[in-house]
Amino acid sequence: MVLNLDPVVSLLVSLVLLVVSHVRNRQILNRKFKQLESKGAPFTDYTVQYFL
Repeated sequence: MVLNLDPVVSLLVSLVLLVVSHVRNRQILNRKFKQLESKGAPFTDYTVQYFL
């Protein structure tokens, strides 16, 4: 998927993709944290593992 665009345009596209994937990952992590909380497990250790 090589596009012959200006460097600025390709940079913008990669930034948008980065933000989208970051938001998706945050949503997945929040879902996991809610599952752990509903089970009553302390999730601080999981938080440290995920963000290190």
